[in-house]
Amino acid sequence: MTKAFGLDLPACDLQGVGFHGSAKYPGEALNLSFRAPKDCVDRFLADHSVDLARPVHWSPGQGAGTGFDSDTETRTFGWSFDKNVTYDLFVDFTTSTGSRFSALADPGQTERTVYLEARHLGGS
Repeated sequence: MTKAFGLDLPACDLQGVGFHGSAKYPGEALNLSFRAPKDCVDRFLADHSVDLARPVHWSPGQGAGTGFDSDTETRTFGWSFDKNVTYDLFVDFTTSTGSRFSALADPGQTERTVYLEARHLGGS
């Protein structure tokens, strides 16, 4: 499914990889999450056009117009967000094929969890 979006996972030690998408319609939707060392996550984000110095600071329940705000979607994907944590939200995550994602990352100092929600399937 990631190939339909031109998305390659980083080549580092990934933990807790989870995804939700349709094998029958692989380019229709993709939600993906994983935990990795902070430097790996930050490099992965930067390699996909994310400006790490300019995140939108987001807390659960604040609203941002993404699936991260939907209790139904987060339960479906097995995601849970700590209401006492401020996450970094990036809406400019782009793959080499032009697919765009919203990316959310926790503020971990040694490891970070990143959550990706596909917004647009680019051309191949």
